[in-house]
Amino acid sequence: MRFVVDEWPLVEAIYERTQRGPVRSQSLRELTHLSKTPHVIQRLIESGILVELPNSPAYEMGEFVRGLIAHLKREHTLGLADEIRVYLEDLEHHTSSIVEALEEPDYEKLHLHANALDARIKTIQRHLHNNTEAVADIVTRAKTRKRYVPLRQRYAEVIETWESYVEPVREMVDPNGPFQALFERLERELQHTVRRLVTHGRLITERRHFEVVLYRLVQLRGDLKDHLTGSTEQLLPLVRQVRRNSAVARGASIALKRLRHEGIRAVPLPEWVPVSRKTMPNAISDVGTIEAFLADVASYTPDPQRLVTTSNTAPQRPAQVDPNDVADDLWSVLPVPDLMHWLIDTYGELAETDDILSLYFLFGHRGDDLSAEPGGRRWYETQTHRIHAQRLRVERAVAAGVDDEN
Repeated sequence: MRFVVDEWPLVEAIYERTQRGPVRSQSLRELTHLSKTPHVIQRLIESGILVELPNSPAYEMGEFVRGLIAHLKREHTLGLADEIRVYLEDLEHHTSSIVEALEEPDYEKLHLHANALDARIKTIQRHLHNNTEAVADIVTRAKTRKRYVPLRQRYAEVIETWESYVEPVREMVDPNGPFQALFERLERELQHTVRRLVTHGRLITERRHFEVVLYRLVQLRGDLKDHLTGSTEQLLPLVRQVRRNSAVARGASIALKRLRHEGIRAVPLPEWVPVSRKTMPNAISDVGTIEAFLADVASYTPDPQRLVTTSNTAPQRPAQVDPNDVADDLWSVLPVPDLMHWLIDTYGELAETDDILSLYFLFGHRGDDLSAEPGGRRWYETQTHRIHAQRLRVERAVAAGVDDEN
């Protein structure tokens, strides 16, 4: 690692060159001017940074160093869904071995498979993180390609990612699928293991180790769902755009071919070209018909009409309710469990909604002789409106009674 840091300009240049394929000795020698270390190529080979291809004079970069540099340069390659599937199935193997080791009991085997299970979960989480970044890179590349490139070619990588990666991962996250049942079974077995360790009186560090593995497994289950949700949100709009474009193009191509051979009446355009359209009325007429219509319009004289109105046809606004009368009515029925309901039920046909609201605020905030206790919000309906307001219980104020006695 120290050698990679010291020779970073050379290592990065070799990485960029090997991205286009294996690099030959001559090309490597041309890059040695970036380093001051003697026999630097031999050092690269001895360190495993360069690996000679079998039966070839060319070299490629070592897998570990290539992955490290790609991570540092934020270059991510989308992994395979089958990799995640195999890793998830391997979780079941290690968990079963843990249960067997606990039954024997073989604590050395128990510790071995607990570490392996923990490492496997971390590996899956790293794959999910890498694939999340890779999906974002794929979407960015698709959106930034030249506009003159056909849409299906621009989004070819998106379609392939959706079909070969997202769809299989969706099966893993399916609540009714086998992998969800696997997660639940693994969680139960690990919980049982933790309880058994407590019963056997094992060391606290061992129990905590298994508790951490259990928490990490639960987190992995959530990470898998979050990864699918994020990937779907980024890819699905592009996939739908390609599919719509493909459907329209395919229908148009078939329609044009049949149109050339059989004519316009033989082409069912609504089925073959699924685009939204507005049906326009047939407004084609001959010249004589239009001239006759215009002549009739020019000579038209409307008959005088007398507008008849009656006083009882004009809409009348309900008369406003006197607040003093309302106060008397309210005082006579106290306590009122729901002020708004009582106002609507009593004055709903006599007053408008504005008046009802005015009375509600008037008597709901009077502190001298009335007290209002809130009881949660609810919906009320008048003849013209639907109101969402606080439910108020109105009753006589205690302070008022005390003052009267004094």
